[in-house]
Amino acid sequence: MQSEESDDACEGRVLRAASSSVTPPVTRQRSTSTIQMRRGLSIAIEAGCIPDRPLDPLTSLLYGGIGEIALDLADSTDQRTVLEGSLAELDLVLAGVAGRDTPECAHKGRVES
Repeated sequence: MQSEESDDACEGRVLRAASSSVTPPVTRQRSTSTIQMRRGLSIAIEAGCIPDRPLDPLTSLLYGGIGEIALDLADSTDQRTVLEGSLAELDLVLAGVAGRDTPECAHKGRVES
């Protein structure tokens, strides 16, 4: 019985210590793919193809979206249709990133205040 109480007390102290400790900040390792995408976006900005903007959120958005497209393709029984639809949507997203008018866009790329 003494042993069980000691184990319980010890476990309680460990749990309290773990829950009260300060965890170090999470550092994110960038994959080679995201580094290459960021580099490509940087080149596109320098070339004037897309307006200057913060690259980290844009890279994450595009990389995540393309990753989701890959998952949709892997799960699909009609990969050709999913691919064609996904590429059409990606074209619209990239047109928006570039600041070009997109079909059916009410504000034609401009936000009025």
